[in-house]
Amino acid sequence: DRRTLEEEYLRDKKKGLPIAVPKNYYPDDNDTKTPYFTWCSYAHLFYHNWLNIVYQETPYDLQAIAKVHPCAH
Repeated sequence: DRRTLEEEYLRDKKKGLPIAVPKNYYPDDNDTKTPYFTWCSYAHLFYHNWLNIVYQETPYDLQAIAKVHPCAH
């Protein structure tokens, strides 16, 4: 989400905590401007690559799952 980091940053800033503006998150590091949103495609790629690894390593034989995880029945 474009605004998740901003919400956390502004929450802490409002509390008076010693927090710096997230570098390169806002244009010119100005927190009155709309945050950049250039990382979205990279986040999707990272997530899909991670999911692919999990998918490839998951055994499809239920007996094999029980051997890997004895509590799974």
